[in-house]
Amino acid sequence: MLTQGLAKIYEGISASNKNNLARPSFKGRGTDVKVTDTTTRINGDYSPYITNLWRETEAKRLPVLDDRYTLISVIGEGAFSVTFEARDNFLNHEHAHSMVAVKVMKYGLHDIGRAECDRLWRINKSDPVDQCHVIRIISNFWADEGRHFCAVLELLQTTMHNITKGMSVPNGNFLRNIQNQQRPSLFNLKDIAKMTVQIVKCLQLLGKGTDDNKMIHGDLKPENILFKQTPKVIAKRPVVDVTEPEDYDRLNIFSSLNLKVTDFGNSSYCKDAKSYHNNFETLLFRAPEVLLGVPFNQSIDMWSVGCVVWELYTGGVSLLGNNVKGWFYGVKNRDQDLSRYIITADTLSSANEAVENVVQLIGQPPESLYRAGKYYHRYIPHFKQEGLFVVTSR
Repeated sequence: MLTQGLAKIYEGISASNKNNLARPSFKGRGTDVKVTDTTTRINGDYSPYITNLWRETEAKRLPVLDDRYTLISVIGEGAFSVTFEARDNFLNHEHAHSMVAVKVMKYGLHDIGRAECDRLWRINKSDPVDQCHVIRIISNFWADEGRHFCAVLELLQTTMHNITKGMSVPNGNFLRNIQNQQRPSLFNLKDIAKMTVQIVKCLQLLGKGTDDNKMIHGDLKPENILFKQTPKVIAKRPVVDVTEPEDYDRLNIFSSLNLKVTDFGNSSYCKDAKSYHNNFETLLFRAPEVLLGVPFNQSIDMWSVGCVVWELYTGGVSLLGNNVKGWFYGVKNRDQDLSRYIITADTLSSANEAVENVVQLIGQPPESLYRAGKYYHRYIPHFKQEGLFVVTSR
């Protein structure tokens, strides 16, 4: 690995500085939210040292982590870590990596951080010219005398989730446009295709090598796909008064749509997929194989990509959310305006709901598939339903 042997190289450096240097690589999801208050985060998650830095960062006092990284702001908090925007004081301000993201793992969760760093070092090594749209890792170190494992990552901008959420069409008007064979005024199909290709390039990279090296991301969703620069609308396409759907170009022209896939904390090598836990993948993007508990491979990431593409097209409405129930009801009743069935708070409370929505959306899976699943008996009632698309295609 890239960092092997660093311990010997730095033997001559004093112990007080050793903790500030990158450690050797190691073998062996909750949605990010904007942090507004640290009082509820102190209960065992972070040491007093990190908690104090966090508070000073929110107060804009520019604290310094490990005598090297000036913390500018709190980017967000996930299930296992908090991420800061920081300036690397060891580099000139004009250096490409002078501004970085520092991910600080929660106390006691260093193994997860070490495993993620190991995977990122491997992936980055396989993509030396940075063409496969995977976030770059710069270094990793221990903070607060070994209490917290930290990763220094490439600083990216806003998430795909924030962009689509900000562009959502009120009252579900996008569905009315779909019924009228018009595209919604968000991303056009060429933009969506461009972003999809970038995500698929990442998956192609993860699928290279021997079976022992092939990797499943395991948590693809808009929150884990970040843009290198925040997309900005620089122009509007004119309205073309024609009848063909592909000529409806009432869409935005964006400055940049270059993106990268992040958060490999839930990733797994294909050879280890048999030992996965039942919370693999976020529920709204969880593939049927995972829901049913049958053996799976990298194809589950492609299921998640399909869910992401749907959100890009609709402006943030989840494909597998509880809107499916309304759409199913509307189609069964020949309702031409499915927009009336939009649920603003589109969430799932259990895997049972997810399975029910999958069955309503695409129909019952083959019996040989779901009977082999270790969770089959949980979902027996759901397998008697007809699928939304199956019904409409008959």
